Amino acid sequence: MRRVLILFFAVTLNFASIVDFNKISKATLLYNSGNYKESYSSFKELKSDTPEVNYNLANTLYKQGKYKAAIKYYKRAFGASVDEANRIYNIGNCYFLLKEYDNAIFAYKMALKLKDDEDTKANLALAYKIKNRLKKQSKKDKQKKKEGKGAKDKQNKGKKGKSSKKSTNKDKKLTKEELKMLKELEKKTKFKKELKKMLNRSLKDKKAPVLMYRIDSGNTKAKPQELKPW
Repeated sequence: MRRVLILFFAVTLNFASIVDFNKISKATLLYNSGNYKESYSSFKELKSDTPEVNYNLANTLYKQGKYKAAIKYYKRAFGASVDEANRIYNIGNCYFLLKEYDNAIFAYKMALKLKDDEDTKANLALAYKIKNRLKKQSKKDKQKKKEGKGAKDKQNKGKKGKSSKKSTNKDKKLTKEELKMLKELEKKTKFKKELKKMLNRSLKDKKAPVLMYRIDSGNTKAKPQELKPW
């Protein structure tokens, strides 16, 4: 990224005649030494709303990275004593660093109408480049999200179709013939279970199961326990 430049406005003797020149000198010295926070406080002590003071307050805020507050003072610094092209250029820089590229582009264009400047042109070109790159990335992200959603919907639709098919097969009604066969099978199964239980019970009692008895026609009064098996 190209370095963003800022121009500090030097106070004039006319401005010094209105306010305390010592305070102005102190604030300027603090700014030049990189002590921007105290420089801001010193300029603030002047309690003046002139374009020069607002411009210098904006510069100290800019150097502290307080770009929104800096824009506020740059906008109030409109006046004949402040270079208009530099003022708007610095507003553009603030918007650029806030990643508000549309506002930055607008400010740089305005500044170039007032003065042809290489730094302004370079920052304008960079702002356009970043804006276009973000626009392309946004389109890619939207397309990717759309494709992902489509694939998910397709997958859910497939699952739903399988579930419905399975449910249909399960709920299929049996014919009369199939029902008849099913009942017969249930009877046979039940009979086998009962027979198995009886055999198991006999084996447990160590007795052979008596399934059939021979009935002697000549001994009709015989008791069941006296009958002999075939």
